Amino acid sequence: MLVLTRKEGQSITAGDVTVHVRRISGNSVSIGVDAPPTVRILRDDAVSVIDVEAETPSEFIARIGELAASGSSPELIAAEVSRYQGVDLT
Repeated sequence: MLVLTRKEGQSITAGDVTVHVRRISGNSVSIGVDAPPTVRILRDDAVSVIDVEAETPSEFIARIGELAASGSSPELIAAEVSRYQGVDLT
């Protein structure tokens, strides 16, 4: 793992992806990510361990419903839905 230190307003580029340090407040860091639309950007807490191709459409719908009912953030739900882009659910 490469560990780099950046200050507010600085950025890091890896290939086609640039990560900008927008704001540092206490122990919270706000970042911005510039990437091509073909690059998926997900938070660690939004990455699920299930294999989306092994999940049936009804299981997917039920899981998204459970996420919504449990008060999960819209960002987490959107990240889960975006994992299905390009997956045949028929």
